[in-house]
Amino acid sequence: LVTGSVVNVRSGPSADHAITGNLLQGTKVSVLEEQNGWCRISYNDLKGWVSGQYIDVSKDARVQVIETLVNLRSGPGTSYAVVGQARQGDSLILLGQDGDWSKVQNSSGVVCYVASNLVQSGAAPQTSVPAPQTSAPVVNAPAGSDIKVYLDGQLLSFDVPPQIEYGRTLVPLRRIFEALGATVDWNESNRTVTATRQGVVVQQPIGSTNPTVNGVAWPIEVPAKIVGGRTLAPLRFVGEAFGGKVSWNETERTIRIESPEPPTTPVVTVP
Repeated sequence: LVTGSVVNVRSGPSADHAITGNLLQGTKVSVLEEQNGWCRISYNDLKGWVSGQYIDVSKDARVQVIETLVNLRSGPGTSYAVVGQARQGDSLILLGQDGDWSKVQNSSGVVCYVASNLVQSGAAPQTSVPAPQTSAPVVNAPAGSDIKVYLDGQLLSFDVPPQIEYGRTLVPLRRIFEALGATVDWNESNRTVTATRQGVVVQQPIGSTNPTVNGVAWPIEVPAKIVGGRTLAPLRFVGEAFGGKVSWNETERTIRIESPEPPTTPVVTVP
């Protein structure tokens, strides 16, 4: 079932591939396979790849977490990076087995691995301890909370840390836009952030990969989303939408943003 409002269908399993069609929210599709967080779907004559975060996959093969908090890893072993966490009672789609590890997909559409002894098939075990509340979004701290963001040499602080999703770093949009001197407004009815700075108007709808700058589409690979009441959007878009410059240091896990240069006043020479 398609969960996004208007979802792009692509020719391959990444945002780098060409768009071959669109699907509307509520459309029922057949999932042919899953790969790196993407689903190859079939709908009438349309076949292609859709980001897994916009597909609610209904399958009988599910496992549930039986420990308090478990790590989800990028590969079948403890040497692989932690890409997220799951809590006791969380349901994961089972995609396969690799030795003592289960290949699963979490509720965000991320394909990852969990040790098989930490999950079980079927219903969650009965316990006298109440299940954790799921009304609030869970922030996967290991997936980007160690990233530091500097604006013009000044370290920025966030109440919701940056996150890494599908290989892209998402950062708090309002905090950075306001630090750049922009005015930021939120429209609840259409779930859109609008930021204005020196005549430049940036609009970012939640769940969209097509924000605009002065009305011109600026495609991004991962849609903006709300986490902990804050809007997170791809780093490069947030840093460059108003003309700034962005650099990333993988070794130091550090983002550096330079503010756009102020407009220059032409020098008029009097003869």
